[in-house]
Amino acid sequence: MSYALVDNLVVMTTSMISTAILMHRRGISNDLLLQRIGFVYDEILARNGLVSPTLKPTAQILKKGLAYLKDFIESKRDIFEPLVSAK
Repeated sequence: MSYALVDNLVVMTTSMISTAILMHRRGISNDLLLQRIGFVYDEILARNGLVSPTLKPTAQILKKGLAYLKDFIESKRDIFEPLVSAK
């Protein structure tokens, strides 16, 4: 398998959050979500991907990212799940 090299592509926090939430369609807790985006962040770095060093996953960064995604995520207490579903 070959991967195309794309210059100047930076993965944003909202993409990492979306990835983790879509992996847990029945809901994911805030703590587990923070762990999962940390894992995704580390994997991107391990594969020589570009991630802004100022966007290292923290509780504050997670909160801001969730605010951007509020129209696509349903929140019940501390559990987040996607509002979209497969047909």
